[in-house]
Amino acid sequence: MGDTKVVLKESIVVKKDIHLFDIATIESDDIRVKEYLANLPIGHTATADGKISKSEVVSTLAESLINPAKVHIVGDAVSIIAASPLTKEQLVRMVEEYVKQHYKDVTIKRIHVTLDKPVQNWRIKITPSSQSFSHIYLNIDIYTDNKKLLTKRASVTIERYGKAYVALHDIPRGSPITAQDVEAKRVRLTNSAITLPKSVVGSLAATNIKAGRIIKSSMIKPDYPVKRHKNVKIIYERGPIQIELLGLALQDGAIGEIVKVKNLSSNKVIQCKVLKPGVVQFVY
Repeated sequence: MGDTKVVLKESIVVKKDIHLFDIATIESDDIRVKEYLANLPIGHTATADGKISKSEVVSTLAESLINPAKVHIVGDAVSIIAASPLTKEQLVRMVEEYVKQHYKDVTIKRIHVTLDKPVQNWRIKITPSSQSFSHIYLNIDIYTDNKKLLTKRASVTIERYGKAYVALHDIPRGSPITAQDVEAKRVRLTNSAITLPKSVVGSLAATNIKAGRIIKSSMIKPDYPVKRHKNVKIIYERGPIQIELLGLALQDGAIGEIVKVKNLSSNKVIQCKVLKPGVVQFVY
């Protein structure tokens, strides 16, 4: 191919079909090679929110059966700028496309972003800033003539969808919840909807739960093996000696937790470790 050089331009105006001659100046001793390279299509989605990288040019050469090692490419990337001015309406559409592409299982309710006046020769870069359950916040860097002009912040109000647990029938308050009482369904989520089975199955209904209702964290409570104001068996153990006495739990407790228990023989409040349902061990 002789001495062939491809010098990438700093920027181009966005167009439907982009060829190598659009984004680079091509130098070659062989006129046929120069013409062939000039008309190579660049497989890039022509939008005003990015760049054509050197690696994309290398890939184009390789796909066209040209050894990239025999072509000297100068430059790292070509910025894509828009032919028409950037308006607030265009900005909203591009934010909408970005959210649909990068955030799954959400529905957009509203997009709030401001732009005081149209921007000429523009390109933008959208990056995530933060998010809450009902909002996504994005930073939008707006460039003109390859220089950063300003940064805008977009607020996107969303609804989230996913699997959460729903009551299959009425569940009375105080009832233990089993796998036969609930099922996972795709629903519009609330920030307190329960999505993990271990959080539901094995718990107690804290209120009356109607059939078809999404199970929320406020509707259930743990089914503690040791329950407040319930009698428990206290085990005193030291060496070969083991004594069992009756006590009254003063706190709810899960297995392994330390809770306060009243020894009903002495009326003293002691610290005990929960061993299993209704059984605790005195902690020395």
